[in-house]
Amino acid sequence: MRTTQKIIQKITEPFRQWSEQELFLKASEHTLARQPSDIIKYGYNFLDKKMVGIDIAELVVLGSATGGGKSTFMRGIARSGANQGYKVLYFILEDSPIRTEENEIYLAVNRFRKKQEKSLYSYEAFVEGTINKRELYEEMLELSKGINKNILENLTWATGTASTTGTELLEKIKEEKDTYDLFIVDHLHYIELEDKENKQLSVENFMKQLSKLVSENSLRVIMASHYKKLGKDKPNNEAFKDAQAIAQNATTTIHFYKNNEDIDIEPVATDDGLAIIDEEYNTEFYIEKTRNLFVGGKIEAKYNKQTGVYDGYSLLKERKNNKPNRLL
Repeated sequence: MRTTQKIIQKITEPFRQWSEQELFLKASEHTLARQPSDIIKYGYNFLDKKMVGIDIAELVVLGSATGGGKSTFMRGIARSGANQGYKVLYFILEDSPIRTEENEIYLAVNRFRKKQEKSLYSYEAFVEGTINKRELYEEMLELSKGINKNILENLTWATGTASTTGTELLEKIKEEKDTYDLFIVDHLHYIELEDKENKQLSVENFMKQLSKLVSENSLRVIMASHYKKLGKDKPNNEAFKDAQAIAQNATTTIHFYKNNEDIDIEPVATDDGLAIIDEEYNTEFYIEKTRNLFVGGKIEAKYNKQTGVYDGYSLLKERKNNKPNRLL
């Protein structure tokens, strides 16, 4: 009877106690077992050089203002992870996933045109459908031929609905935990949380459950979240909308925002007799929370709105000086 009671007590015990030797040996075992494959690169050189990559049992929260480019940024991470050979499940929780994908086609086609030294499509003409459809079709066809085989095999999109709940999302991640290496959630505010009367407590509960799921199963999860109104203030971990629990339960928080300084770029002549006019602006990435001992603070980059490409400032400076490109 006493033995049974001890077993029950052991199972229900809220804490596990370690001696210094036990903890050291367990950590040593993990250290010696580490492999390069444990880390998934973000796919952005300026960030990977600072952050190393996405580790196992890591919950990364990306913060940006509405329209700040979170989805485009995370899709870049998804494709990079799939290209590296990792299985990626991307949850599209926005109300119009097809329209969002159209935006990605716009950016991809412009990247293709830039390599071909052609003028870039304006977003207005793309949305209105006033561009040459035959030319666009041929470009999309060429792009489809060039899609990396790893991306085709490893990247899966999961679309949600307006009624997709936090519990359903957690259950889906738990169901697929042995199939996928990286889960991306786009984004938190599109999830229908159960406690509608108290949004803050509902967010806190969801974040605690997600953090526990990530930790207990050594998962890698990236999730985007909106900010509350900031005014002129730059964002930080207290800026996340609805609850501080978002940052508290994350292992890594990355904020990125436009610093309102447009980049002056001279138009470049192209083969079609027109010009590439880059719509670029300076972007600041601020890493406020991380396990990495040597990371923190600000990373400067530039963002091209017409191609969805992020580069380091030094690349911009060298391009202006007509020197060979070199990332940060």
